[in-house]
Amino acid sequence: MPATGNRQNDGMLGLQEAILRSIPDVVLRYGRQGVLEWASPSLEHIFGYRPADVVGTRFRMSADETLTRLEADFQALAANHGRHMNRQFELRRADGTTTRAEMNVRAEYEPDGQVAYMVAVIRELSERGDMELLYRVLAHNTSDVVLIYDPESVILWASPSITTALGHDPADLVGSSDFIIHPDDVPAAMELFQRAIDTKAVDVRNRARVFRADGSYLWMDASIVLVWSDTGELEYEIASLRDVHAEVLAEKELRQSLARFNLLVDTSHDVLYQFDENGRLVWITPNVSRLLGWQPQEMLGMYRLDFIHPDDIDRAQRVREEAGAGRPTTAELRLRTKGGGFRWVEASASVTHDAAGAIAGVGVLRDIQARHDAQVALAASERRFRSAMRDSAMGMCLITPEGRITEPNAALCGFLGRTRDELVSLTWQELADAPTDKVQAILDEAGPRYRMHDPATWAKQARLAADAKWEELETLQDNLKGGKEVD
Repeated sequence: MPATGNRQNDGMLGLQEAILRSIPDVVLRYGRQGVLEWASPSLEHIFGYRPADVVGTRFRMSADETLTRLEADFQALAANHGRHMNRQFELRRADGTTTRAEMNVRAEYEPDGQVAYMVAVIRELSERGDMELLYRVLAHNTSDVVLIYDPESVILWASPSITTALGHDPADLVGSSDFIIHPDDVPAAMELFQRAIDTKAVDVRNRARVFRADGSYLWMDASIVLVWSDTGELEYEIASLRDVHAEVLAEKELRQSLARFNLLVDTSHDVLYQFDENGRLVWITPNVSRLLGWQPQEMLGMYRLDFIHPDDIDRAQRVREEAGAGRPTTAELRLRTKGGGFRWVEASASVTHDAAGAIAGVGVLRDIQARHDAQVALAASERRFRSAMRDSAMGMCLITPEGRITEPNAALCGFLGRTRDELVSLTWQELADAPTDKVQAILDEAGPRYRMHDPATWAKQARLAADAKWEELETLQDNLKGGKEVD
């Protein structure tokens, strides 16, 4: 421990003085021979003694009539290897006046049982004016925990707020060098502190878990001021701890929520986006690169209409207007890809407000290119089928689930001697009831092209169709030749 007094760097003087003046206690550390090794700056502010004048001496502040009794108490504490002692006594200030004070002492011992050092925390019991009272109120009522350490990381003083914040009694901590930091956070804290020592830093910030008295822990932010002597020796450290437990848990939950969201986005084919009130893209999920080939940063700041096929702009505008009126809607649009082509998507949109209260458009883009291609292929196939059915020499038509004839081709109209309008008003049951000789007469009148057909089984086929006996109808048709059943 340097015996140079509490000399402080001029650049940190204001900050350190403000902190130390707000501490209502005086902290003294004595070596095994009773020599004062260190004194907090509050010794001068409260009792008028300059630390530099008394460090290295057998400094005592008790009045003559109580000195003998206190010396005997100290000797008894050491003889019994006691750890704590609390006394009230008459204290003599530097100006000769006296005041009533309370002293809490903590003793630490060497392995051989000899006293290693004692730390005394002295508090004046009488009020010393409005300004000092203000400092006392600040120190006792602040929600932050303030700790003062010596260069060996022994706690010299702990603010009363440590009881509220962490459940520790300040008297139990003073004189201790036990870590109250979570073991998992100690290596990082030690590395940070060692780097500060090596670089002669004057302030350090860290976040760590600090143990409560009940064994649980609290996340706290530490702001540490390191005070150096004129010779470059570390004199003491002032640590201010602030409870950030709720903040850390909220940040952890936010990170977990973002991780879940990113996982959902990464595995989803849907793209989420947001436009500002002017229609500029301000946010879009990274999976847009799979859909359109663009990287998100390439799209940000562009107008939404820049991506839409010219023929679909009116439809997109109607979607925007519906969303603006509070009616979220969906439309199928073509969006421009990075390669210059277009891709069909299903776009939904709604209007909300961002954190600043400005109107924002949000929505989802869903890839429907495969569905659209299938619909186009199906429509083309249906056109080919209808064309083939229309031109076929075989009588053909479509049937509704109720058995009603629709879209009869010319051959079927010719076979049955009915116009298209007449046939679309009939059902299979009505055709099944038609006499075979009447159907034959119709075929004969239709000319040589139709006389080859034998209508003997037509009524039977129609009846099976009317009864929805499709398997029996298929079996019957497989055994027909020229309209007749083959034995």
